Amino acid sequence: MILFLEPLLNTSLAKSVLLKQLEKRSGLEWSVERVVVDLPWIVGLEGLQAQQSSSEEHPVFTAQSITLTLQKRTDRLSVWPKRVEISQPKGRIPIQLISTLAKRSDITWTDNTAPDEQQGRTPVAPPIDRPQSSQTKRPTAAVQEQSAPDPAPPVAEREPVGPTVDVVISEGEFTIVDEKDESELWKIKGLSVNMPLGGEDRAGEIVWDELSVIGNVQPGKGQIDLQWARPWLNISESDGEFYGLNYLVAARATPKRGGVFSGRLEIPDQSWAIPELGLSVSQLRGNSRFGGMLQNRATWSGVSGFKCEGVSLLDPVGGEKIEFYEGKASVSANAYGMSLDDALLLGETTLLRGNGVALRNGAVGAAVRLLSGPNDSESLNRFARQYGLTDDRPWMGPSPTPDLWMRELRITGVGSRLWINALNKDEWVELGAVLSSARN
Repeated sequence: MILFLEPLLNTSLAKSVLLKQLEKRSGLEWSVERVVVDLPWIVGLEGLQAQQSSSEEHPVFTAQSITLTLQKRTDRLSVWPKRVEISQPKGRIPIQLISTLAKRSDITWTDNTAPDEQQGRTPVAPPIDRPQSSQTKRPTAAVQEQSAPDPAPPVAEREPVGPTVDVVISEGEFTIVDEKDESELWKIKGLSVNMPLGGEDRAGEIVWDELSVIGNVQPGKGQIDLQWARPWLNISESDGEFYGLNYLVAARATPKRGGVFSGRLEIPDQSWAIPELGLSVSQLRGNSRFGGMLQNRATWSGVSGFKCEGVSLLDPVGGEKIEFYEGKASVSANAYGMSLDDALLLGETTLLRGNGVALRNGAVGAAVRLLSGPNDSESLNRFARQYGLTDDRPWMGPSPTPDLWMRELRITGVGSRLWINALNKDEWVELGAVLSSARN
């Protein structure tokens, strides 16, 4: 029978039916070199490829092969995947495509032109309350313990042993790029996955050889331990490091009830520094909670809170330090985007406060206000010149309060191409150029 079935599945008509189903679900154009059948229970695809369109130079996804080993369920007249093997998958995913695949929110602005060319379509963050006086008592910037609401009714902790299901990925490589300038925003290489999703309780793992974010390679290999404890797939508490910042992460998900998932990320109390920016923090801590249902994006939500103490910024020219004794930030996210609800740094004579939004269609808007006394304002002027935020003009300007100087900033853009009105109120530069100046 296999002599007739495999040639039949490799006909143009049979492939067309399969590929149309893939296109319907993903919005991408798919192709496959060969369909492989090994009766009774193995079906495979070789040479699988997906593109945004046939004219695209780079495919979004390729795989040497995808093989499904099926099993007959004893409790019903059906078959079930026992093992899914994906060999050498490679993904090159434009961040613009991620925005396209998401359902558009009410704001559909997708321009990457400079703000003075956007004809008033710039998303703007909510206004910031103006301080009434520079003579204020030291406030407390406490971080509230926050937790995401329960995304769905609880799932029973134990259940009868069901069919064994394993997902195995070998030699994977995935990259998220900005197709405007071909820059790599995120990349993982040497990815191997052994993920149990059914059957007896057992362990799995996710391993990678290299991880990079915006061109910065994280040192060493990485590993996340998995544990299937029916009906939950648990990500055991794992520690890691990101730009010198230590963190702990744990999560779990279940195939039941639409794929309920929840997790947490914690930043334990620690010091932190970015030497190239002259930034140091004596104490930093934070926590995040997130949850939802994988099959219903509208339920996804998360909240985060962060607190810091002893923040200092070194004047690269004068050698003086601008110091903040306390700070806080709170972030919330849902299916439609992310909001920086409030960020605050407090010093004896300097205050920085901001908020912003990032929508799922890629649009970003933020507002920042900086207030300082006369001495710190001179140091801030030197900072601005050092990092290309201004020319010979003073960067800090007068405020309604006589003994304070002020600077108001707006950040706007789409994806990784962001603009900041750094030079003057209506003079915009790319934020990436400013950060490059800071690194150099």
